[in-house]
Amino acid sequence: MSTLTPLESADLRRLLRKHFLGAAFSLFAIVAIAVVLTLRYQTELDAFTASVFDSIGITGLIAVIFVTDWIVSPFPPDSVLILIAASPYHEHWLVLLPFLGLLSTAAGCLGYFCGRMLSRREWAQRWFGNFHSKSQDLVLKYGPWSVAIGALTPVPFSVTCWTAGLLRLPFRSFIFPSFLRIPRYIGYYAAIAYFPRLFE
Repeated sequence: MSTLTPLESADLRRLLRKHFLGAAFSLFAIVAIAVVLTLRYQTELDAFTASVFDSIGITGLIAVIFVTDWIVSPFPPDSVLILIAASPYHEHWLVLLPFLGLLSTAAGCLGYFCGRMLSRREWAQRWFGNFHSKSQDLVLKYGPWSVAIGALTPVPFSVTCWTAGLLRLPFRSFIFPSFLRIPRYIGYYAAIAYFPRLFE
């Protein structure tokens, strides 16, 4: 497995362009939802946010993000960011969001090591390969770049981490791009929290 495909590779540049355009579209869609909720359904959003925080609190939401970035889940962690932006915790976002990004990185590392533990199990290789062949192709061909794409774009981060572990991508090639989850969470949150205010 190649540890690092040069950025000069035309295939890699096309892949990055494709996924970062997807990330831009995803962020636009999330911000559009935040704008609609803020302008049209602020009362309902406030009531729902209060209900969620009363039920599970910030600890519960942090656990949701951790589990979502650890195991394969259809639940988008970005929806939690909308709730935090509508809550009193928004005042502490400069501390909270880097922490969430670091927590997401830790969840990805846990997924990576789970994948490593299963990598010698033939049934796990078969099962995972049946459902995530695209992710396998990405990791096999682009190594650390695939982790960076999973960290920054809508490509499921948990799937990328488990696949990197299953395919035994060296940990030093995995860990550094996984830290891109920190700027990703900060950037998405800043857009979700502050862009809707331009329309108030």
